[in-house]
Amino acid sequence: AVLSVAAGKALTVTGVLNNNAGNAGIVLKSDASGTASLIHQSSGVNATVQRHIPKYEANNSGWHDLASPVAGQAIRPEFVASPSPNLLDDFYKWDEVTNYWINTKDGNGNWNTNFEDNFVVGRGYNVAFADNADKIFTGELNAGDFTFGETTTPSITYTESGGFGWNLMGNPYASGLDWDECERTNIDAAVYTYDGDGGQYASWNGTTGALADGIIPPMNGFFVKASAGASLTIPNSARVHTATNFYKENAYIEDLLVLKVEGNGFSDKTFIHFNPDATNGFDKDFDAYKLSGIAAAPQLFTEAGTAKLSINELPYSTKEIIIPLKLIVGENGEYTISLAQNTCWENVDIALQDLETQITYDLKTTTHLTNIHTPNSSADRFLLLINGATVIGETEADGGVEIFSYGELVFISSDVPDPMEVMVFNMLGQQVLSKDLPATQGLTCFKLNRGFFLIILKTDRAVITKKVWIQ
Repeated sequence: AVLSVAAGKALTVTGVLNNNAGNAGIVLKSDASGTASLIHQSSGVNATVQRHIPKYEANNSGWHDLASPVAGQAIRPEFVASPSPNLLDDFYKWDEVTNYWINTKDGNGNWNTNFEDNFVVGRGYNVAFADNADKIFTGELNAGDFTFGETTTPSITYTESGGFGWNLMGNPYASGLDWDECERTNIDAAVYTYDGDGGQYASWNGTTGALADGIIPPMNGFFVKASAGASLTIPNSARVHTATNFYKENAYIEDLLVLKVEGNGFSDKTFIHFNPDATNGFDKDFDAYKLSGIAAAPQLFTEAGTAKLSINELPYSTKEIIIPLKLIVGENGEYTISLAQNTCWENVDIALQDLETQITYDLKTTTHLTNIHTPNSSADRFLLLINGATVIGETEADGGVEIFSYGELVFISSDVPDPMEVMVFNMLGQQVLSKDLPATQGLTCFKLNRGFFLIILKTDRAVITKKVWIQ
């Protein structure tokens, strides 16, 4: 008997899974449209797992980060020709200690005898094939929890003289993996997967990013940034179904700006998210580095100090925010920058300033900006301009009323017993509180979360606005 799961379909076995027919008894199929997904709990289950891998193209697309869903899978001859590798195919692993990609080929094009013979479960590999390939994994399906650290195989290391903690790990399951459900120690919040067709890395920081919901597809490698003493636990409970071979778009996130560049047949996105717990520097719990894609694809990113960012989490501010927007391209041509997503309050003005042409574009009305950009063009050509909290300005206290804050409290002091209407807005112009105060004289207070807020107070005598900081 054979149980076959079609490409793009999913099977969950919540109880015991037995397979008495060996590797041929369970077949998980894959094609260009997607890959079959299996979630199970039992150990000792053999299967055949297919993985469709598009071929390498002349523009350098077609590299893929690959991981094995089975134990003991031989690298040769299924993935690397034997006895000598195919000169048109490539198969690498990343070594954090030396900061080098290590090939299965030696300097003469023969098999590198220092390279492992079998896939290491939990390690990611970078591969490219000259032709479209339907590769086959056979053997015992990985199941259960996996923990990796400094002394495991593969290890998670930090080497100051080497790769500075960048480790290429692998999804060990024949299903998707929810990064947010993994347990991390001394590892940054962000995870990075590579889209071979798009030629770009997709990142996820636990809230937003191009890797939607932090789901790592089956048999995918992924980069993490570790510091000394790092460990990562991948629990079986983190397994999820996803039919995609690569990543997909993410869901709605508040206070998010996503800018996209398109050109030369490729695209890239950068994410800016406002977070009251973030700082203007690099935050390992929120920000994500920008890992450069292929040279043919445009690279769009922001910075925090010297760190290039694909996801930039920023605090709210009462002042205008000016964010240098970096663009690097590998080919001469037309490149279009657009505001792909904007979930900020409608009162927030967003503009893009072109320092080369000295033109400022309102991104509410100009949704796409096409310009000529070359490899020699300045990467610092554009500025993203975000206004303050709102178009409503701050006024001094009037009408016998004073507004001030202390700690997490906002105080309203009134010399006259007038009824009042109080409205509170965050720094993106979103109303977070509305309340009516009865005609009372003296001191009234209410609590707010941390951040900057605009208080608007209306009485029969005056309309008063005041910006306050809540600690």
